[in-house]
Amino acid sequence: KVEEVLLDLTAADACRWWSLDNYIYPTFGLWAVADGVSKQMNGDDESISPETLQWLLPVLDSSRVIMQSAPATNIGIIGVMGLGSAVPLAELPIPFTCMLRIGTGELMVSLLSCSFTFAWNTAKSTLFFAIHHPFVSFALLCVASIANLFRKRRQRRDKIKDYLNITLNEVYDRLAEYEDNDSYPNIHLRDDIGRDMFHLNTRERFFFYDHVWPLVVRDINSDNRVKKALKEVDGKKMLHWQMDGQTKRSRKGRRSRGGFASGVESVQSKSPTQRES
Repeated sequence: KVEEVLLDLTAADACRWWSLDNYIYPTFGLWAVADGVSKQMNGDDESISPETLQWLLPVLDSSRVIMQSAPATNIGIIGVMGLGSAVPLAELPIPFTCMLRIGTGELMVSLLSCSFTFAWNTAKSTLFFAIHHPFVSFALLCVASIANLFRKRRQRRDKIKDYLNITLNEVYDRLAEYEDNDSYPNIHLRDDIGRDMFHLNTRERFFFYDHVWPLVVRDINSDNRVKKALKEVDGKKMLHWQMDGQTKRSRKGRRSRGGFASGVESVQSKSPTQRES
């Protein structure tokens, strides 16, 4: 019974660890072991005391059960008991779920160790190569930097192109919504579309203002279907845009037949995925 209790207590302790490599069997207080033995015997009438455990020590296998004790004091027996080194880990009654978690932990530790070793060896090899071949290393670094620069410029150019196509469609849609005698202030149109497209992403919104909107202005200014005029609003002169009547009616007709989406939902559905910043 004593050995069974120690096996159960040790298995419960082992479940708290992520790996059993170099696991050292813990020791437990005599009161905890005595309480476990008493529960195994099913009855308070057959309860075991720490003193009884000390008396039983000579009949226990010293290679499988160890005890370290001190003289009794006014608080009782002071001592600990645990499994000996002769007990293999396989004998511990560890539950399957616990073994699965421990196995996963050991796998993660192994992967991290392999990753660290690979990174360390790669860094050492790179440093060794750089020291013994400085000119070749510098040339390779320059080539990699230039390639990365071209890749980022291409990504930036593609993003601006996507934003431009989206914005131009929305500008024409919003100009078509205005009445015949109404015109839209250029700067207000920019702010409205920018906030609708990037209301959660301030960084992308300012990127849109600085790099996309000037291209929109260039295209609209070259489009003769849109009238341009400087008007004073609240004491400030602003460039206003107004779509001519025929183009406006044509675009409204195409939108009514489902040719275009419109409004805020149109911009958000067509714009790239937003990320908070």
